[in-house]
Amino acid sequence: MIAALNFLIYSNIWIALAAVSLNLYFYRLTQQEPDWLVCAFVFSATLFIYNFQRIVKLRTATAFSGDRLIWIKRNFLLSNLLTIIGLLLSLFLFFLLETRTVFLLIPIGIVALFYVGKFLLKNVGGFRDIPFLKVYFVSISWVSVSVMLPLMNSHEDLTETVWITGASVFLLVFSIAIIFDLRDANMDEKAKRTVPQLVGKNWTILIAIMALFLSMIFPVLIDASNWTIALPVIVLGTILIVNASEEKSDFYFSFYLDGILILPGLICLLL
Repeated sequence: MIAALNFLIYSNIWIALAAVSLNLYFYRLTQQEPDWLVCAFVFSATLFIYNFQRIVKLRTATAFSGDRLIWIKRNFLLSNLLTIIGLLLSLFLFFLLETRTVFLLIPIGIVALFYVGKFLLKNVGGFRDIPFLKVYFVSISWVSVSVMLPLMNSHEDLTETVWITGASVFLLVFSIAIIFDLRDANMDEKAKRTVPQLVGKNWTILIAIMALFLSMIFPVLIDASNWTIALPVIVLGTILIVNASEEKSDFYFSFYLDGILILPGLICLLL
């Protein structure tokens, strides 16, 4: 059981499912039928990008630490295989998408590939090393693939509902991302000036809870019946955020906290 869960998490299938979940969340709030081609592309592209980033991090790390890096080191061939599969599948599906999506995917791809940096020039950092902006790059990238990509592919208009959905996804991802920054606060260079480094643990947790709460207010504003999505996310997310600490295992963050991103889409499927 543990081996299966480790594979699900550290192969990045779990986070790829989270990306698809937010696609389904978008389709639900905008009252569109899910486009499974878009969902398949988002899944495969996320699988590629996250595995690629982990492999780059593994190659540039001076020491191996954490369960994730240890798993990748032990399953390096499998990680490379998943990276290649994700790349080939996303390239194939890319050419089935609407042409206009290219203008969105190119900048997203550049940010994703150079997020960790150092795979071309060892002395050059990635986007994650830009002071203060790390969490915003992550949140905006997720809005792009969860909201803007399906919107552009369906040729729908940029309505008020889309803006609200985008704000909801941004704040939801932000609330989770700064808790990951909290975990890494002592390992990140001080020059990165992440939210936890600037305001400390207690304020970071408070900001995360506020962002989580606000993110789930938006779907209720669109339709009051969406409280069935909002309430479980707020309750479970708040419990996990409050109990987050640097001492928690990587499993806690990578399975439970990332799982909060899966919850909205999962509930949408069940409704």
